[in-house]
Amino acid sequence: GAEPNVGDNGMHASASPFEAFAERNNWLEAAVEEDHFGHLMLSRGVPEKTIKDWCLDPQVFDADGEKKSIFDQLEDTNASDCLEKLVDLSKMNPLSQAPLNQAPLNQAFVFIKPHAVTDEVKALAKAGLQEKGIKILAEGSIDGETIDKSQLIDKHYFSIASKATLLKPSELNVPADKFQSQFGLSWEDALASG
Repeated sequence: GAEPNVGDNGMHASASPFEAFAERNNWLEAAVEEDHFGHLMLSRGVPEKTIKDWCLDPQVFDADGEKKSIFDQLEDTNASDCLEKLVDLSKMNPLSQAPLNQAPLNQAFVFIKPHAVTDEVKALAKAGLQEKGIKILAEGSIDGETIDKSQLIDKHYFSIASKATLLKPSELNVPADKFQSQFGLSWEDALASG
């Protein structure tokens, strides 16, 4: 078989602490106030409704007044930076120093994609994470019936699907350099050609 790559693989890991929260909220039905990062967002004045709405990855204004995906704006941030940016983006109370016992933890929600679940893959994933010094806080399994009934896959991919079906190409936030590198054509030229 082909070597796994970013787009074709058997595992998923969150791209930011907020996306990890959104995925725990979706897959594990974690309540905002009972999740460590959710609690921190609430304690910093980010409204619960905003947090829940943002779990669907809407386009929100950034500091420059441009609309961008909330997930994209927070991608590759550590927990402290992510929390600060969330507070700023919610236009609520300014961020104050967290008490030491409430310092944000970098966390991710990692799952093996359904088509790749085998005992060997589970062992490989666990060993690989632990080799990198990543502490696994909890493990579990969600059966196919529950995934179907709760529409977990649909909810997980909602933001991607909604962008693909509801937004015009000109409304998408496409990294021009990555597009050019992948397709040998500038994003501007692709838009102009229809």
